[in-house]
Amino acid sequence: MTDTATEPTGRPPEPRPHHYAFAHRVLPALAGHEPGRAAQALTADPLLVLRWWRRAGEDLLPDLRLPEAGLVAEVRRPWVLVRLPEPVGATECRAVALGPTATVLTLELSWDVVARRRDWALGAWADQRHSLLGFGASEELLVARADETWPA
Repeated sequence: MTDTATEPTGRPPEPRPHHYAFAHRVLPALAGHEPGRAAQALTADPLLVLRWWRRAGEDLLPDLRLPEAGLVAEVRRPWVLVRLPEPVGATECRAVALGPTATVLTLELSWDVVARRRDWALGAWADQRHSLLGFGASEELLVARADETWPA
């Protein structure tokens, strides 16, 4: 896990509004509005993710907007992996997978309350609800779950 700022408890700090809104509001809304359309749009134009990122920060105060460094959409067919700028706060995502359904998979920085430590968690947005699927996740696990969820 990348070394990130933490609170004295070792927990990650609160999420930054721009990062959180993009991964947990904008992308799930785009995927849920017309299932498969967001992934199709990114497949046709991977740079579209930059416009969506900028739009996610439009209503924020300028000092809360984050640069797009590290933001990239990688077409995997039939799904797309979106890598985000380095996560710092709890629930910020390192990567998000969008496919031909309304489900969105996330790899997010979290706090494992049982183990009492920071950890990467695999999450999912489906039917406008978020759930954590497990801790100890990695980008490889996210990719494997996406391949399983949306086989080529």
